[in-house]
Amino acid sequence: MKPRVLLLSGWAHGREALAPLAERLAAFCAPTVRSVHELARTADATDCTVAGPSIYARGLAALAAEEPGGWDVLAGWSMGAVVAIEAAAAATVRPGRLAVLAGTPCFCRAEGWTSGAAPQTVRAMRAALRTAPETVLRRFFADAAFPRVLTADAAQARAHTALAWGTEELSRGLDYLAATDLRGQLAGLTVPLLAVHGRQDRIVPWQAGEALAAGRGRLVLREEDGHDLAAGDPAALAAAIEHLLSEKR
Repeated sequence: MKPRVLLLSGWAHGREALAPLAERLAAFCAPTVRSVHELARTADATDCTVAGPSIYARGLAALAAEEPGGWDVLAGWSMGAVVAIEAAAAATVRPGRLAVLAGTPCFCRAEGWTSGAAPQTVRAMRAALRTAPETVLRRFFADAAFPRVLTADAAQARAHTALAWGTEELSRGLDYLAATDLRGQLAGLTVPLLAVHGRQDRIVPWQAGEALAAGRGRLVLREEDGHDLAAGDPAALAAAIEHLLSEKR
């Protein structure tokens, strides 16, 4: 049986964002792709408590319940990586290995943490989702694609697709990113860990991946890539995950 790998895409993205990576992984494993926004639909939103797991982590747990053997690798990209860290650190799910792709334990800058977005930037994005959603999404997708140049038509198409999730769900995702700080929970990560980051990342500074991997796992720093790692060199990304699968638990 091929190793099972779950891929979680990020904020405002669907399964298609990780399709190039899934295609390469299929050569040696059995990949499944989900969006973090699908997880929110899977979870029961009325069951959310401040102290408990996020709606996204609960959605991931519900998905895990349908996969009795679990996943050999849980690989999250961007916000999907934050959810994967949250769930694995709290043992909400128990993957065999964890791959954090352009991820971070703390999306926004905080005391003792400069490797994040300015909180006011996230607040401004949330406000703009109410008044000019396509504009803020086009800008986000352009930054995520950097250093590749995203055409205006491609950015518009992605914004249109993202809005299918609804501005309420997109706002909830931004709230999650703004409020989540997992630095104090990282001791719960006890499985082999891979962090892959692009040095040109405009969404999550590469230093966040470096800090996550320090003393916990292996860092692969992609010099020419930005945030959208799967669009940059999916073959190299798949090779890094294949190497992770070879590591002993």
